[in-house]
Amino acid sequence: LGFQGGHDSDSDSGAEALLRTLAALNLDAEEDSSTWPGEIQKGMHVRCVGESRGACAVSIGDVGVVKSRDEDGDYVVDFPKKDNWYGRSRDLVIDTVAEKVRPGALVTVKKTVQDPIFGWGSCKRGMHGL
Repeated sequence: LGFQGGHDSDSDSGAEALLRTLAALNLDAEEDSSTWPGEIQKGMHVRCVGESRGACAVSIGDVGVVKSRDEDGDYVVDFPKKDNWYGRSRDLVIDTVAEKVRPGALVTVKKTVQDPIFGWGSCKRGMHGL
């Protein structure tokens, strides 16, 4: 892109066109950004604290992973009991404990856990693991 100095109407319209192009490029970059307004971001673990879209398999207290946001700003969350659950920001909070559990993190099953919802798998009570 070229820009010529001067004050005639052609250079003014050229400068305006350049500014419009730059503004459009900036808007496209913002739409493609992986950062959303607010604290909750894609991939975060969130706890349901309200009922956004009526009764379903998701209960208050369940923890899921944020998958995306829709055009209205609602979050799409995958919960163990329900994928693609839609929720408003006021119905979700970041689960700080679940956020610490990542691949490579050392974890211990709580002694108070009797029967995990999804079973023990290859784990046993009191085990430590990654």
